[in-house]
Amino acid sequence: SYTLSWELPAKDYFSGSYYLRDTQSGTLTELTDGQTYRFEVEATATAKAPNSPLLGGTQGGYRTAHKAQTTPRFELILTTQGLEELQDLPSQITLNQNYPNPFNPSTIISYELPQQGHVRLTVYDMTGRQVATLVDTQMSAGRHQVSFNAMNLSSGVYMYRLQAGGAMLTRQLTLIK
Repeated sequence: SYTLSWELPAKDYFSGSYYLRDTQSGTLTELTDGQTYRFEVEATATAKAPNSPLLGGTQGGYRTAHKAQTTPRFELILTTQGLEELQDLPSQITLNQNYPNPFNPSTIISYELPQQGHVRLTVYDMTGRQVATLVDTQMSAGRHQVSFNAMNLSSGVYMYRLQAGGAMLTRQLTLIK
């Protein structure tokens, strides 16, 4: 069991609200001075511990380990608009169909992120060769869109792939010149 506690900066530093999102439980808590948040992490027995205290073992004991997470357990959110802005966030990672499709020479690809994280959006031809990287950076939670200009590519069907938060989503787009 763990307990988080905090002290917020003075209001003249930031006049908005602070929220803590527990990405595992989905809980969204507004942070106020003196408040705490309690959570638990489940440990699992992984191996019989050696008898040497130098190796962390005890007589007949077990060593415990926490499962590594690929996404952060908590997200600190600062907003000037309040809770309404946060409730409008997507609930899952989504890769939408590009529009227009078919297109010539540019199209819009949109995607949604329920939490911030590293995002990579790439385009491949049908042989699997990467022809463009549209996004490869940290992105905030929310709805995003990017323009893809395929002026230098030949007509055909291409695949675009979004990698974010441990998910990989793929869709097709068609370029007609």
